[in-house]
Amino acid sequence: MLETVSFAVNIVFDCQGAQAMAKKRALHRKASRAPQAENTLPATQLSRYDAAIQMGDYSHALELAQDLIKRYPQVAKPHELHANALGRQERFADAVASMQRMLSLLEQPDPLHWLKLAQYHVLAGQASSAVGNLERVVEAKPDNLMAQVWLSRALHQLGDNRRALAVSDRILEQDSEHEEALLWRARVLDRLNRHDETLEVLERLLKVNPSRKEVHNHIASLYVKESDYESAEYHYRKELDLDPDNRKVMANLFSASHYNPGYTAQELFEQAQEWNKRYSPQQFSPAETARIADRRLRVALLSGGFRMHPVGQLILPAIKALPKSQFELIVYSTSQASDFLTDEFRTIADRWDIIEGVTDTHLDRKIRDDAIDILIDMNGAGDGSRYEVLVNKPAPLMIKWVGSMINTTGLECFDYLLSDAVETPEGVDDRYTEKLIRLPDDYICYHMPRHAPLGSALPALKNGYITFGCLNNPAKLSPPMLAEWAVLMNELPNSRLLLRGVQFESPRFRSKIAATLAERGIAEERVLMEGPGQHQEFLATYQRIDIALDSWPYSGGLTTCEALMMGVPVVTRVGPTFAGRHSASHLINAGLSELVTDSWESFRRRVKELANDLPNLAVIRAALRTILIDSPICDGPRFANNLTTALRAIWQRHCEGKAPEALTFSKSGAARFADEDSPVKLALALPCDSFDWQLESPVLAVDNGAVLASRPDARELLGSGRVVMLSFDPGGKLETVDHLAQYGEIQHFPLTSLGDGQPATLHITEGAEAVSLAPLVNIANLEQQPIPTVALDSIEGLPDIDLLALDANHDTLKVLENATQALRNTLLIQARVKFQFTHDCQPSLAGLHQWGTSHGFRFYRFHNESYCSYFPDSVPEEKRQATELVSADAIFLPSHKRTAQLSDEQRTKLAFLLHAVFGAKDIAYKLLAEMDQRKAEEYLIEEEMVEAESMPVEKRQVTYDPAQLECNQREFTLCVGVPVYNEEKFIRETLQSLKRQDFNNVKFLISDNCSIDGTLEIVREETADDERFEIFQQHENIGSYDNFEFVFKNSKSKYFMWLGAHDYLSDNYLSSMVGEIKKTSSTTMVMGVPMAIDEQSVVKGIVEDAIYDFSESNNLGRYINSVAKLANCTVFHSVFRRSCLDRFEFRRTISPDHVLISHLLWSGKLVNLSDVTYFRRYFSLRKESTEERLLGSQGSLDREDFYQYYIDDLAKLTSDMPDEKSSKIIEVSESLLRERFG
Repeated sequence: MLETVSFAVNIVFDCQGAQAMAKKRALHRKASRAPQAENTLPATQLSRYDAAIQMGDYSHALELAQDLIKRYPQVAKPHELHANALGRQERFADAVASMQRMLSLLEQPDPLHWLKLAQYHVLAGQASSAVGNLERVVEAKPDNLMAQVWLSRALHQLGDNRRALAVSDRILEQDSEHEEALLWRARVLDRLNRHDETLEVLERLLKVNPSRKEVHNHIASLYVKESDYESAEYHYRKELDLDPDNRKVMANLFSASHYNPGYTAQELFEQAQEWNKRYSPQQFSPAETARIADRRLRVALLSGGFRMHPVGQLILPAIKALPKSQFELIVYSTSQASDFLTDEFRTIADRWDIIEGVTDTHLDRKIRDDAIDILIDMNGAGDGSRYEVLVNKPAPLMIKWVGSMINTTGLECFDYLLSDAVETPEGVDDRYTEKLIRLPDDYICYHMPRHAPLGSALPALKNGYITFGCLNNPAKLSPPMLAEWAVLMNELPNSRLLLRGVQFESPRFRSKIAATLAERGIAEERVLMEGPGQHQEFLATYQRIDIALDSWPYSGGLTTCEALMMGVPVVTRVGPTFAGRHSASHLINAGLSELVTDSWESFRRRVKELANDLPNLAVIRAALRTILIDSPICDGPRFANNLTTALRAIWQRHCEGKAPEALTFSKSGAARFADEDSPVKLALALPCDSFDWQLESPVLAVDNGAVLASRPDARELLGSGRVVMLSFDPGGKLETVDHLAQYGEIQHFPLTSLGDGQPATLHITEGAEAVSLAPLVNIANLEQQPIPTVALDSIEGLPDIDLLALDANHDTLKVLENATQALRNTLLIQARVKFQFTHDCQPSLAGLHQWGTSHGFRFYRFHNESYCSYFPDSVPEEKRQATELVSADAIFLPSHKRTAQLSDEQRTKLAFLLHAVFGAKDIAYKLLAEMDQRKAEEYLIEEEMVEAESMPVEKRQVTYDPAQLECNQREFTLCVGVPVYNEEKFIRETLQSLKRQDFNNVKFLISDNCSIDGTLEIVREETADDERFEIFQQHENIGSYDNFEFVFKNSKSKYFMWLGAHDYLSDNYLSSMVGEIKKTSSTTMVMGVPMAIDEQSVVKGIVEDAIYDFSESNNLGRYINSVAKLANCTVFHSVFRRSCLDRFEFRRTISPDHVLISHLLWSGKLVNLSDVTYFRRYFSLRKESTEERLLGSQGSLDREDFYQYYIDDLAKLTSDMPDEKSSKIIEVSESLLRERFG
């Protein structure tokens, strides 16, 4: 809850003039390698630099410093000035680099230079890099207290608070009233859990400087910790008196109010609304990324808790199980502290960025530049809060989850809040500014620590009395709650109460709690209060507790999970807000809803029921850890499946242009938006590097016993669009398949079996799967239930079944004997075989083999074998050999004769099934190779069986005579011209996007401008298998302008498009373009959404300034509008009518695309399509000048030629008009041009 110290605190040298420092440095010439050069820095420029710094014009100061660096690159001082200006802009990481450069130019740097470097390291979130330099400065200048303050601060940020305190001791020995030392000492002591000492230091600091900011805020946080809510609110308001616009303090006050039972839920919501009014900016620009529903999403996790911290422990299993194919995880850590749990998070993250010390401006820019699709904040208003950044919405979708999760954030920037149906029951939506995502289980997923102690026997059996306990944060010990606990303890007069937490190290706090309970008749000896401990020892405290009492109105969260893990039941009374329902959610999702109460009377009644039945309490204690582990609370894969559904659902809705809406899950995992009648249908991201199977139709997979539908990868198989399923589920293995139906086509037939069409009997015994085979021995408590069966041959209109999967619990041979017609073209049969007979009509391998050979199938292999071991359980699992085969899936393929007769489509489907369902890649390769050796080789490359270079590569022929080009000989509907020069880094991506286009009457003309890199060979290889491509190579570099003209003039088509050789198109782009331009002759140009990408192919967002409204019906209006507005000319890459350029003259000038676009608009309007995207690449730096790229050589282009080009073209267009009118139009246009371009 503490605000970071601002940059303005004592950066060495920063408040001294650059000119003065240059004079001072002249006194130490021997320290510099080039003293004369440094001494001769222009005084005028140094004065201007000083003035810019003093006036706060840091951008100008930076420009002046950069200019000095260009003129004096080997002089140290300009680099220091550069660092100072960067520091003032809070670009601390860049300031570090400048200081390092400055120090490298000095033979004997002054210790104060090392101090400044270290300060920038600390502010940049690189405290570990600062410590060594700070220790060097302290050793050289032991009387420099500021260096020692920064050393203490750096150690504190690294979590080494004992060393930080030792440094603080030394400072105060020299200056007992040093403000900065006192400020950081308080923070160090607080982190060391020395509560009273922290308070004493802060009160001492207020005496030194009553107006010192941040002190009252820190004092308030301490009063919250000791549940003195009124004093806390007083000090928060005192802080706001000193700093009225301090949003972090306002956030702290809002958070603290949730501990105070004096506030109602409605009052807290009103606080949130008021906070939002004061906190959120009036205007902001939400970030935008490519709205493509089925792509891999870039998800950012922002928190300081990626360690043994409540956040880390309540998300790790879920994050570990998130599918890499669907999400790229970017971690923004607001803390430099780390531990063994941090290491686990690091292995999961695709990228890890420590953002502690990164300024708000730069963090906002970073998140936008990283093109984050969904940002999940797990700091909230607590430590490390970055609300100052998040309120500007730097990501298209933002979610609040875990971490200071107490209520609505109240902030408009958050689209969703990740919750569940217990935390946010029906009827509370109107008290949340976010839309609620109600997961089907708990909203967290608990990571059980590896150092968790073993459970223990019930203490009451040994003690003879019940010990209640509460290890929740003592800040939650509200006085009304303590009063109710006292009533309970008076009703159980021998009971004891054990409390533990940091605050109990304070004698004053212990006395306060003891007095509160004593006033209500609870003797002090009945209350045991203990301070903190190492986590393992802290958890062992539960070995002394019989029943845990939950806090109110702010309940326990992590501590409730820990209590259950240690076998201690927790009884809770739900509070009025999200913060008051954590325990309720955990208990209900662990199947312990009876421990959740809604009044103090029922709370006490439930506790007494437990306390008065010790045998039952002992049984509960022994079972709780297992209950917790087996519950959804600890089920990482289950949680990750639901989280995946939630993230993809809200993203898909965003792509559809719909506003956020509440998303509620059924228990089966199906998700439905509040404004929709049925569960959402979701598109999964297919791996971008996966082999393209090119199936003409999906595979039809039929199972009996829900064999396929219950596979862990069923969602991925359905989501690929390559598999549809019919699932017969006679044993009711799946309650519903709604959670799968969101991703693809599946039909579920519960309590129905495949068979002969006659009723069957289902035999049901507890703890075993239901079977429709009669057991060979009598079984106690056997239930029987009639179920219908369906003969596959009796299903009319059933398409060819490609895969049939059968379990061993039903009459497999009867299924097969009644499916001879349905299976005549089947490609693969999977049948489970048990090798020990336990039921009548149980399928045998011999029987299956006999049926298969007589119906055109051959036995291929066993799959998914299960073995049993005869070693006792005392043998470690890794040494427990298992040799006897118990069961296996028998896999049958078409006989060799049938295989030879398969069509290419059937072979491809069979290869796909063997690859995707059974991982049989060798035979998949064989089947592909029998059809197409090149396709089989691509498969080997994609599966990383061989290196691409080791395979012979087919290449497309290059044409050198324009007359030989096919697109120059006959007319196509569309021609796409791709002029290219030295684009080996990007051309493959461009070509692949063209190959994915579904428009066929097109010619892609690639004109290589005599590239000197590997571009041409890449083009030849990439286009070899697509006859829509033609390649031409120029005899020399004729310049991009002439190459663009070449592809246009050497092709014939009704419509034309230029595509940049480093740009690419979304799927179906061209068919959408042509379909639109055909609709009406008044449309001349059609353009998709222009989307910016960078040199790493990271999508940056929509290029808003490249979208124009040129839809006027009047040609003159469109033309003048284009002259006045055209700047970003991405629209040059539109699909346009070729005939509209019949009278157009290509001419070499600067900005010729302006003239061409205006010319096209004279003939018709521009239509912008919103459902397809043109991805345009932007470069931070280009080697060649504009003139070099256009001309192909050194040269210059005159702006006057550009004006004349426009005038001449417009004169042609208006030649049919009266001279006076034509002259007037030309005059207006030229005036606009000269006004815009000078």
